[in-house]
Amino acid sequence: MMAAGVLFAAAELVAVSPALGNAANPDNNTTGTFTVNGDGTVTVNLAGTWSWPGQDCAGRYGEGWAVDWWGVSSSQTPTNPFSLTNASIVTSPGVTSTGTISPAGAWQIKSSGNWFHVPQLYDGETVNSSATCTDTGTGKNATSSGSWSATATYPNQADMPAQLCVIMFDEHGSEGSASKAASDFDPTSDGDNSIKTNSFDPTMGNGYCVVPTHNIPTPIGTIGGIGLAAIVGGVGGFVMWRRRRTPLAVGNTQS
Repeated sequence: MMAAGVLFAAAELVAVSPALGNAANPDNNTTGTFTVNGDGTVTVNLAGTWSWPGQDCAGRYGEGWAVDWWGVSSSQTPTNPFSLTNASIVTSPGVTSTGTISPAGAWQIKSSGNWFHVPQLYDGETVNSSATCTDTGTGKNATSSGSWSATATYPNQADMPAQLCVIMFDEHGSEGSASKAASDFDPTSDGDNSIKTNSFDPTMGNGYCVVPTHNIPTPIGTIGGIGLAAIVGGVGGFVMWRRRRTPLAVGNTQS
């Protein structure tokens, strides 16, 4: 199964016209956060935008994407091929859900020789429409663009790689009409992608990959010495509490 992402079938090359031999790329604005759950698992949320010079929205059904949740490395197989749960997945064209994913293939980055690992399903897709895909320019100067996001839950924080990267895939077809080829919706075999066709290296340059930041939930409803100081201090001030003294009866001695 791992070899499927490395070889691009000759039959597919014949069936696809030269105009289809490219894909979108992620923009260098990837963001990410992670939250440590009560059971020790870690949920990561990623987001960003993509752009596709030379391709208008009407000319494609959509764009898929895959995240290397295991980390780009020099090995075709991840060192720790764990599964992730509650992951965003595309189960069929235009249908998204959540489920469990595992490493199922890899694409070799030409410039470095490193490997980008992909799951068995896309982590998300843009189904092109006037609401999801934006055109800029026309003809050869056309550029389409849109946004992407993905989420998955790690077994624990130690499993998170140093950084997370994403690549895009060409789903072919046309706006409103999905491709009939199963490979166009399989990140292990869709050779029209950022790495294979565009010779894109997500690890080169800032912003294509991201080190997720820790999303620490703000405690709600807890008022105490520390909680109150955090709340009041957060708005630029502090409160000093002074014990109220009651009037003493005549003849009593104040202690």
